[in-house]
Amino acid sequence: MTGFSVNIDWEAIYNQPWVSSSGGAGVKATAEYWSSRAEGFARKAHHPKNRQNSEQLLDRFVWSKSETVLDIGAGPGSYAVPLAKRVGSVTALDVSAGMLDQLQQWARVEGVSNITTITDSWLGVPEEQVSGFDTLICFNALGCAALLEDGTCHMGRALAKMAGAARRGFTLVPLADLPVDRPMLQALEMPFTASRRERVALLFHIMVKAGLLPDVEILARPFFWAFESLEEGVELLAARIGIQDDGHRRSLLLKYLETQVEKVDSTLILQYPVHQALFKWQKEE
Repeated sequence: MTGFSVNIDWEAIYNQPWVSSSGGAGVKATAEYWSSRAEGFARKAHHPKNRQNSEQLLDRFVWSKSETVLDIGAGPGSYAVPLAKRVGSVTALDVSAGMLDQLQQWARVEGVSNITTITDSWLGVPEEQVSGFDTLICFNALGCAALLEDGTCHMGRALAKMAGAARRGFTLVPLADLPVDRPMLQALEMPFTASRRERVALLFHIMVKAGLLPDVEILARPFFWAFESLEEGVELLAARIGIQDDGHRRSLLLKYLETQVEKVDSTLILQYPVHQALFKWQKEE
């Protein structure tokens, strides 16, 4: 039987601008960027409605009270804080000290004491600091995890480091859609793009070519925003979509939020479904 081989550089395709810029706001890898947004992200992450969403995702997996977990791109603790209540210990890695400060504050509020933090990037942290964990997770942060300080993406290198660091395996949950829904894009007079979904397919190919065969599942999950004011909502979403300097679309965004947000106590809530991809890879026995 003749062997079949296709020599395609999937990672080069993944890194093309039409793919890597599909989030609209471009690369946002600096610690300063994330630290400046840490308080707002923490308010969103730990709001009871969003916590419920996080818990539902964690419910999909079997956790052990003796398990050690490394959370890559942990942010303000969206998953690290509730996960720490289910496992032996969590180490939270993030490039932003501000995000990790918020994580530690929320951990104290909830009486969680089995979380340690590492302030570094995934590709920059020494391997000896992140080796030997039972499980690695990277939820909603894979793009940042694969970035170097110069903004270049090295997905294959990031995945290989994860495979080497985990004793049992790792789980990735990147977005398969833009973090905005179609009605919002329509209101902003912007087209829907499928490039995020294409990126999920490319990620699968990158993993297979690296010798990593993951289980893949597409999930429909709520995407959640929490604002103190409509003006804050416009600032956050405009930055996420990439329309910070577009006065016309910012005004359209404000009109959209005025009709769509729900006020819960003193917080404005915006929630809608998006698709995410769940990649689960386990080491062979």
